[in-house]
Amino acid sequence: MVREAIIEKIPSSYVLMAGSLEDRSLLDIVTEIEISKYNGILKITNNSTEYRLFFREGALIYADNSKDSLEHCALDMIKNSGIISMETIIKSERKKNTVMKTLLETLIDDGKISIMVYSKIMNAVVRRHIIKAILNKNSNFIFESRINVNEVQGIKPVSMNDIKSIEQTIARYPEETRILTDSLYSEVISSEAATPYLSPRKSFIHSFLMTEYDFFRFFSMAAADFAEKKWSLKSKSRVETVLENIAIYSFRTFTVIVLVIFFYLIAMTQTFDIPNDNYCRQSMFFLRLKTIQSVTLFESGQKKSVKELLESGVVRQKDLDFSKIKVE
Repeated sequence: MVREAIIEKIPSSYVLMAGSLEDRSLLDIVTEIEISKYNGILKITNNSTEYRLFFREGALIYADNSKDSLEHCALDMIKNSGIISMETIIKSERKKNTVMKTLLETLIDDGKISIMVYSKIMNAVVRRHIIKAILNKNSNFIFESRINVNEVQGIKPVSMNDIKSIEQTIARYPEETRILTDSLYSEVISSEAATPYLSPRKSFIHSFLMTEYDFFRFFSMAAADFAEKKWSLKSKSRVETVLENIAIYSFRTFTVIVLVIFFYLIAMTQTFDIPNDNYCRQSMFFLRLKTIQSVTLFESGQKKSVKELLESGVVRQKDLDFSKIKVE
């Protein structure tokens, strides 16, 4: 579904302009390309990444980088934005192998991602690349002419006013721009009264997807309010991150151990004589109930009694009968 801009190279590609962004702004370069109505690619290169801006008859129609495809960036944004659950993504991941489609196509076909949201995500990815390209002030640029550059379906061309506006935002709030560009998936801490366009306790990109704003306008408003301390981003310290990872891996290890014991008991049950079968079955159900209690304690932080588990429907009366555990 996602297709990159198709480039038709001329036999001997030639360079129309080259230089450094330290000497010339991106706005000046784009203005010259627009006036001359060039077809081609503007490559902005630093030590690690090359950003490529695609022009068709002088209009900026697309942008990407040398590391990640549009589909990869769009999927990354979908997974980390919080607009759909990880459970849905996992189910679609399993399904895509049977229907011979990409994960992105599967999510769209199943109605998990609307065409409108999908288009909004793709345009946000392209505009984020442009912001990152502008931020690389010490980069070199080169503009290569091409016979033709085809449009990419769903991507809205970036106007000269858009470039001018976002350059002004970056000039006024350079540090805030860098932080926001690298923190699209961080949780917003804000009050609706101060910043009504932001959704508290949601990711920054989630807030954007829930509005009708263009990405550049939304980003510029957010950067200005961020500079004035009207809102902030929730960040985890290194200690919190380490502790969280330890808790996750400890829980996974515990689950694996429980499963191994569970299947071991099942296997052992088959080898006992009839008089011992009831004892093994009792042990197996006893272990199952204790495991459920442990998992509940880990997730909620509160230890629930057998009676509470029974009333909530997590365990059945039949399980209690087999385990010989009495309800108090």
